[in-house]
Order: sequence, then structure tokens, then C-alpha cells
Amino acid sequence: MEKLKPVKHAPVLIAGAGPVGLTLSALLSRCGVQNVIFEKNAELSQHPQAHFINCRTMEIFRHAYSPNLMRRITEIVPDQSCWRHFIYATSVLNGTEIGRVDNFPSSSTSRNTAAPPLAAHQVLDRHSPAKVIHLSQSRLMPLLFDEVLAEAGDTTRSRGGKGGHVVRFGHEVKDVREVVEGVQLLVEEKETCDMHVFQGHYVVAADGSSSVIRHKAQISMLGERGVQHLMNIHFSSRALAQATSHRPAMLYFIYNAEVVCVLVAHHYPSGEFVAQVPYFPPAQSPEDFGPVTVRALLDAAIGTAFTDLTVHSVRPWIMDCQVAQRYRSGRIFLAGDAAHRFPPAGGFGMNTGIQDAHNLSWKIASVLQNSANGALLDTYETERRPVAERNASLSMHNFSRSLRVPQALGLNVEQAKDAARISSRISNAMSKALLPYMFAVGRWPLKSLENVRHPYGEMCLAKARKILRDGASLPLLFPTDDIGFRYRPEFPRAQNAEESIHHGLGLDHLQVGGRLPHIWLQCLHPDTGESLGNISSTDLADQLQAAFLSSGIFDFTRSRPFAILLSSSAEEKITLSASQTVLKGWNMPLIGVKIIMRPEVSSHSSTTTFGEFGQEDQQALFRHLIKKGGCLTLNDIEGNWEQRIHSQASSILVRPDGHIQALLPSDKDLDIDF
Repeated sequence: MEKLKPVKHAPVLIAGAGPVGLTLSALLSRCGVQNVIFEKNAELSQHPQAHFINCRTMEIFRHAYSPNLMRRITEIVPDQSCWRHFIYATSVLNGTEIGRVDNFPSSSTSRNTAAPPLAAHQVLDRHSPAKVIHLSQSRLMPLLFDEVLAEAGDTTRSRGGKGGHVVRFGHEVKDVREVVEGVQLLVEEKETCDMHVFQGHYVVAADGSSSVIRHKAQISMLGERGVQHLMNIHFSSRALAQATSHRPAMLYFIYNAEVVCVLVAHHYPSGEFVAQVPYFPPAQSPEDFGPVTVRALLDAAIGTAFTDLTVHSVRPWIMDCQVAQRYRSGRIFLAGDAAHRFPPAGGFGMNTGIQDAHNLSWKIASVLQNSANGALLDTYETERRPVAERNASLSMHNFSRSLRVPQALGLNVEQAKDAARISSRISNAMSKALLPYMFAVGRWPLKSLENVRHPYGEMCLAKARKILRDGASLPLLFPTDDIGFRYRPEFPRAQNAEESIHHGLGLDHLQVGGRLPHIWLQCLHPDTGESLGNISSTDLADQLQAAFLSSGIFDFTRSRPFAILLSSSAEEKITLSASQTVLKGWNMPLIGVKIIMRPEVSSHSSTTTFGEFGQEDQQALFRHLIKKGGCLTLNDIEGNWEQRIHSQASSILVRPDGHIQALLPSDKDLDIDF
């Protein structure tokens, strides 16, 4: 019998303990905002799910979590040699290799003469201190979970235990309602069937594509539903991992007469894979994929049968391309898959969600901790929704690109859908009997790929290989949409993936709403002038916040986001007090940072981030900060700031999330209306 428990209070209530909910919690806790996460499952998800983490998300991880997270990620992330390729073949082991794509080539493979000479990964290396990685969500989340508890000081909760203050597993959100004093969640504790009422200032729905909160808030999804239907087959085989060691890949695109699928190599050491097999309703359904069928499909995709192969789960997945009509309803916000659903081509789903959390967290903290104008929260939708729309458009274009190779091999997805629709109009028994033959006929052209010197097969292989050779198939990296997005209405939708890959030339430019460009700057000891390590300009806002919080020198910075004023004017001296606040709109502390050029100082210091400095070095820097009236001085060790940034603005006002709020010709006039 349900028992209604007394109302419990927390400023921010989060539904969903996925990467988005966990990152939002960590960012809020870092700003001193108490929060609670409700997760309906009894433990963290064990399904691999998303696996590609882009540069901007890795930068956010540097900001949201302690340096310990980056160290732990580095320890478990696979070597790039294991996942740099996409391989196209008739089977993983014994079939014809149609071709392969190296996503980290020495130069661009684009035939577009307007493209820069750099490959996409080289563009990212130049413009970010972080690296993209291939790490399954199921292996990432325990690391994020540990950091969330550490950040919030919650020692009462293990990943599978009971109780806990920050993350409450086995607690399912049933309803949401706004009240005069805030917003309430009705939450069921599944083990006891007790019903709890939690009340907060704000609720964030990070509860996935089938969000209960989004449904209760009556927010509709706009876009295309059912782009494709897939069966995700999660399995493991160490023997398969060992057998593919001579040609490892992140993705294997498999085309043969028995099966068409994509095989994702999630983790070679444990032999963890996921096969994504399309199916075609209404003639086909998940019930058609029983144990015998699944095993036959896997054996056909691999090219042989492995006795150690274990199937862990078989689950359907509907590929949608949709964005929520609204991101906010009163005190309720949507984030992650609750706000947008993309085809996986390009890996934008989880990354876009984590960036949602990064944008929203400092705004909530500013309203709660800085008494900022509540209108600041309206900018979450106006800034993040256009980015999601652009990513949705690009993901659909990428999905179309992924069909170019199978089309060259003689496959036609639309014909398969037509066959499924036709078969559904006849009797069920006859449909079940005919459909396998209809699909077999559709895959028949693939038989020719295995026959040496078959004229049709040779023609299809030549067409497919040209697509791969010309860089016209599915790419992995998208510099413009990874780190080049900006929070302004004029940021256009991506017209195609080619634009996103190779339009990296503008990443040096200062643009209001854009992320502060990456430049390595050197921190000098205030007394000796010795290098204390380097810091990326993109890390300044969050790493300085973390360092201030840990130093204990300035109490006002505790639990409060702050902005940064960067100046490189040789004629002017920043005399800002570290306690000075920007009063219009944000009511936010402002920290001054002076960029100087001291070429006599060695530029060969390590790229240790500010947050990784030892306590003694931090104290020295902050003593220097106090002496200089709140100004931290950084050395432009390679002259890149002078060459690439200073010519565009004398001073730059940077938001807590590292995006540019204003470009100022002088640091004297700070009367800025936000």
C-alpha cells in the first residue's frame, strides 16, 4: 500500500542519473547548490549506449569534475589505434574488406578544394586542450557518479547500495506540479512503494527520451519520428576481440546476404560489442528476434561462430530526429534526451545533453546564489535550442551519408520499408513466411561481393570504395559543431557535414556567444617568475572558480559563479577589485586577468591545468592576486594571444561557462547591460 511521506526540500531536483543528470549535479554542487537526483533504476545502467565523447564535452569534464576524473578516464580509455578506423566489410573476420576510413589521417581526405589542408582531428588539436575519446557510457558513468558524490560530500551512497542523499536509486518520478513556493515532484520509492513529495526551486528533466516530466509539462517534440528501427544486441566475446586485433575499429559496417548491421566495438579488453540490426515494422517486431535468430545474425556478421560469445541483452530502439518545442515550462527545464533526440551518426546525443547541463547550471546557481535576474534562465532555451536544431539537422545529413555505401552496393532502404508495408497487408501467417524471402531478395546483390571477378560485384565495390576514398561517407569529427557553436540567433543550421568538418577556420575568431578560443598561457610564480605550469584560456573560468573555492582566501566566491575580464592592453592596468560585482542583471563577481608577453620565460613548461596545481602554488598565485588588486597575470608564451586574439579586442568579458559575453575596446568602461 502506498504511503505518502512528509515533504522534503532541496533547491534543485533532477530526474535521471545518466551522464547529463550527473554532470548537472556536479556543476551545481561545485557552485554550492544543493540538489537531489532521482533514478528509477536500482543501479547505474550497464548497457554501453553512447560511446563517443567529443572535445567540448571533455573540456566540460575538466570544468565540472576534479582532476581525478581526467586521470581515471586516461587510465581506462582505449588507445586511439583501437578505434581510429571505420571498417566496411562483408564480415568482421573472413569476408571481403570493402574499405576503411581513418578518422585521424595525416592530412585532409576531402576533395573540396575550399577546405583547409588540416584534417578534422588536426583542427581540433589546434583549437582545444582536450582530446576526443571512445569510452562507453556504462564505463564512464561510474566515474562520474563517484565524482558527484565527492563534490557533494555524500559518503552514504554506493552505486548499488541503499539510501544516499544526492542520488536516490529506485526512485521513480510519477508527477510534477508547480506550487506557490516552487515546484514539487511526486516520487515513488519502488522497493517499498512509499510515495515521497520533494519540493525545490527548480526541476530539471534529464530522464531520457520518454521523459515523464516532459509529458506531464505538456511539452511536445517536433521533428521526424521513426527514421529507422533497430535491434541493439549487446554481447561479449574475448575470442572475437582477440581475432580482430590485427584490424581493430570503432565501427564495423557489415554487408552480406544474411545480415546488414553495424558492429560497435565498445571495449576490446573485455570483448564487449553491440550489433545494431535494422528491422522493419509493421511486418517485423522485436519479438521476431529470439535467441536462435540473434545468434545466427551475429555468426553471419562475424563470419564464424565463437563458443565464448554471450548475449547480454536484445532491445529495440527507434531512431528519431526531434527537438522539444520548449525547453522550459515555468520552473521546469528539459535537458539531454528529454529535450532532443538525434540519429547516432556523428555522436551528438550525449554530448549535446552534457553541454545543456553546462549552460543551465551556472544560470540556476546565479539566480539562487547571486540573486541574479530570473530572466537569465530564459536564455537557456534561446541559447541551447538552436544548437540542438543544428545538431539534429547535421545528424540527419550524417545518416544520409551513412547510406551512400550500402546504396552503392545495391541496397535500398526504402524498398525494404515498402516490402514490410506490403507484407503487412496480407495474412499474418503468409506475411511471416514471405518476408524473409523478400528481404533475402533485397540483399541478393551482396552475394556478388564475395565472388571473385563477378562483374556486378566489382562494379559495386568500385563505387563504394570511391565514396570511402573521397571522404564522402560517414565522418567521426565535426570541429565547427563540436567547439565552434555560439549562443546567438544568427548561428545558422549546418547545411551539410562537409561544412561542419572543414569550416574550422573561424575557430580563432572572437565572437560574442562563442567559446573563448584556446590559447596556452603560462602561470608564473609571483616572486621568482618561475613557470608553475600552463593553463588553456578555455579552462580559465571554471578552473579559476575551482581553485578559488579550494583556496579559502575569498569567501565571497564560495557558492557563487563569477565572470572574468581578460585584458591584453599594454597601455592600461586592470585595477578591478576581486570583489567588484557586475550589478546589471547578473549581480556577479568579476575577476580580472591580465595577459602579458614575456618571451624570456621558457615556453617548455608542462601543460598542467590550473586546477591541478599544488596547494602551495595556488596560495602563491592568490597572494599575487591580492597584491595586484585582483589581477592574475598570465604569460602569452608563444605569442598566440597577441597574434590571434588581441587584434580583435582589447578586453573580453567571459561568462562562467567560458563563452564570450562582450568584446570591449577598453577595460575602463564596465557599465555593461547584460
